[in-house]
Amino acid sequence: MGEKWVSGVRLCPDTNIILERVLKGTRFASKVEFFFSRTKKLGAVSVLLPAVHREVNSNIRFCAGLFVDGIRSYRKVVAESLDNPLDKIPVAPEIVSAIHSATPLVRKRLCSGLSEDRREKASQAVGEVETALVESIYQVTPGQGKSQTLEFLFNEIELKMRGPYIEYNDRYGNLITEIKAITQSEDKMHHSSSIMDQTLMSECGIQNTGDRVILSQAIRFMYTNDIWTAVITNDHADLLSNKAAIEKRSLLLVCDPLYVFEEMKEKFRGGFSPIEAAKQGSVDYNSLIRIPSTMPRVV
Repeated sequence: MGEKWVSGVRLCPDTNIILERVLKGTRFASKVEFFFSRTKKLGAVSVLLPAVHREVNSNIRFCAGLFVDGIRSYRKVVAESLDNPLDKIPVAPEIVSAIHSATPLVRKRLCSGLSEDRREKASQAVGEVETALVESIYQVTPGQGKSQTLEFLFNEIELKMRGPYIEYNDRYGNLITEIKAITQSEDKMHHSSSIMDQTLMSECGIQNTGDRVILSQAIRFMYTNDIWTAVITNDHADLLSNKAAIEKRSLLLVCDPLYVFEEMKEKFRGGFSPIEAAKQGSVDYNSLIRIPSTMPRVV
């Protein structure tokens, strides 16, 4: 494969691509790992859009917080089910039954009101907290439980459950370094026009507000720098299913991580930059972004 095209394109991973690595997902793990390894091998430039960065950080805080919320919920439910205060109850194998009985209610509390994707993450967090509690109970040696109370155990597990926040942030930072991603700021791009959001919704079929923001930023980046740009995503419901409409209206590519490299190579081989291609194909990109007027130079 020729490498010349690589320097003439920019890849913008969607939030779900990054979180698959950061949160160690399994649904799209293989194709995401292919994308990152191929990106690194080719030396392709990845761009971290502002909205993606915000969403990743928000998800890290949410998912890490589930572990702390989980142990606190177990503490409350177990305490309500026992006669004595937790600091008066020694750790013993018999306590496992209280953890078992508490788990359905803890899971219900944590998952209540969440989206399907977040419910899955919450349920996984409950399972990990549950496992940590049961393992810790059985690790207490006979006789030691008389001096180690449930209050102490819950405090120890809560401290341990604060670890995922640091772990997730470390993975995120390591990923940015690994693929040498460029962090893009809002003030380095042309602004959206007044009709950008409505156009993405009505003409391109993008119903999710967050997805429209990401697409808007990718389009702005592409025309600000006049370089072929793609959003790489596993979102079939809102983005990949509408990729043809998005490209027709804006020339922005939306790609599955398995196929982005060939699609971007073909774009580059067309011989035109995005602005040139827009003019050739009568794509009204000026209606999507606001290009500031250039002040004339004083000669």
